[in-house]
Amino acid sequence: MSSAKSDKQGIVGYVEHFEPTTIEGWAIRADNTLVRADRLFVTQADAATRHLKNHERASCFFRDRGYTEVVVGSMSQVRQAALFYQATEIVGIACAALTNLIYCRAGTKIAVLTPASMPALYFWDLAEHAALDFPIEYFPTVDPSWGIHSDFMVDLDALESLIAREGYVRDTGKAEVFR
Repeated sequence: MSSAKSDKQGIVGYVEHFEPTTIEGWAIRADNTLVRADRLFVTQADAATRHLKNHERASCFFRDRGYTEVVVGSMSQVRQAALFYQATEIVGIACAALTNLIYCRAGTKIAVLTPASMPALYFWDLAEHAALDFPIEYFPTVDPSWGIHSDFMVDLDALESLIAREGYVRDTGKAEVFR
């Protein structure tokens, strides 16, 4: 591991193979069809557990505020890296897709939505090392007996408060689902 080159590089400055110039190059060359999305809503619609039970309502909520919904399960690693590198704001369900936070630039605003039964401390730790702005928002589980794998529902008023409290952009722009 190499030492950080500057505070503005985030975690990529700590990892030799993920220098900022490499990630930026990936972002440019990843795919000509790559949607440029500054604001991402990262879901795990393709996962077996930890589903957002009111996904459609949450998806509309974020789409109305200019977020692009992202399901990374079928994307190449280069596409995932490029997408997370370009983003300035990411709201996501606590899931494996958020390991892509390592590609974010320092200062990227991150919010993780998770069931109350999941501590999500791994993502907090990752964000702390990457110099990312990072709150975790816990929501009631549908069946707590599933533990960290529980499905959950988000409260749209709580999401609105999160966006206002954390200073996220409140814009109505064209957004879409991206897989």
